[in-house]
Amino acid sequence: MRHFAIILSISLLTGLSVSSAQAQEGVQAGVSAAVRGVVQLARGETVVGRQIDSGDPIYLQDEIRSGADSGMQILLLDETVFTIGPNSEMTIDEFVYDPATGAGQVAATVAKGVFRFVTGQVAQNDPDNMAIKTPLGTIGIRGTIGGGTVSLARTEIVLLGPGVNNNTPERSGAIVVTNGQGAVTIERTGYGTVLLPESPPTPPAPSGSAFLQGLRSGTPVDTGRQNGGTDDTTNETNDPQGGQNGASGVLSNASSATGQSGSVAFQNSVSTDNIGRGPRQGDVGANEVGSAIGSINSIAQLNGSTGLFHFSDTGNLSDGGSYSIAVDIDFSARTIGGGNSEVSVSPAGFGSGSFSILSNDFSSGRDGQAVFDSQNNINFNCGANTCNGAVVMKFRSLNGEVAGAMEHEVTVTDTTLNQTVTGSGTDTTRSNGSVGGNNN
Repeated sequence: MRHFAIILSISLLTGLSVSSAQAQEGVQAGVSAAVRGVVQLARGETVVGRQIDSGDPIYLQDEIRSGADSGMQILLLDETVFTIGPNSEMTIDEFVYDPATGAGQVAATVAKGVFRFVTGQVAQNDPDNMAIKTPLGTIGIRGTIGGGTVSLARTEIVLLGPGVNNNTPERSGAIVVTNGQGAVTIERTGYGTVLLPESPPTPPAPSGSAFLQGLRSGTPVDTGRQNGGTDDTTNETNDPQGGQNGASGVLSNASSATGQSGSVAFQNSVSTDNIGRGPRQGDVGANEVGSAIGSINSIAQLNGSTGLFHFSDTGNLSDGGSYSIAVDIDFSARTIGGGNSEVSVSPAGFGSGSFSILSNDFSSGRDGQAVFDSQNNINFNCGANTCNGAVVMKFRSLNGEVAGAMEHEVTVTDTTLNQTVTGSGTDTTRSNGSVGGNNN
């Protein structure tokens, strides 16, 4: 342990970050625990992952994906604990820790799904040294417990631990959620914020018992913001933002004790010589690498390819209906969509219809990544009513092909009935030619 502390102290003094290049050398970030169901790990350019078992090492930049009715915990040596639920994707981008001082750095990316976190020594020592990135914004951690649900179209983040000025023995803190359009600070237990594409985080508001129960059980709640929570004054006495009933169950699942016991399991399961090793000069920081989930292509990679292709997929809508999507990717014109690209929907609760996927220039990808939104929300006829449609498309490498596969999320709202349905698909493979065109 003394040798490990010296290595980490040197890395902290350099002020540099751990990079994906080091991940390939086997820099261990943590250990898996409480694995249930199908949870797979992909390393480097590997597309098909392998099943994770409890006690397996987790390395920097490993892509962790859970299936339906599945989930796991990731235990870090500083007592930080991440928990993911079903249909989730996550990586640990950076982990550096000095046990003697509690100093270090923790950075993670949650690409989709449901998750919780319990902060450890790094965030307690310096809250600025822990952050979680999502497709729609970044969570700054102020030494507390939190969680949320993440997707390309909508992300909700909630504070689960005691907020500021509480009278409980639990550690207190806050979360700060930011994106390119704004920032909010959440200091009240059970309150959260919603992130939407090209919009600032919404003001803190009650997330409601249904959403909180979903986080506790590891099952995401897809009904939108659940307003109407009541204050828990015994938990948040004199807290200017108050408290929220329903969070206590989550806290019992993700208490600070979880991190402490996880730390013991972690130390018993790994070689300390290989964890969070200090970076070498010239490495690229995790914040510069961006999300490594699913080998997301950068805009630069898209610009370096050639050819005309399309993606086609069908799936189920959240109300029991169905949908289809077809979209072009033109490397020569450097565009996504356009032409005959469209989404057709047949909801169970209202009329059918279709809307076009408008052309997106490669340069419009989110934060330099190959994640594209349909241009604004598009109005179209669905039966006798008017609907509003949107689609988010994310492209990833597959079998060495840039943008060889696509993930998408479709959202349609009947503005007359005020009903919304959603659908999604992953790893849709591409075909030669354009939608409705030749496939040469």
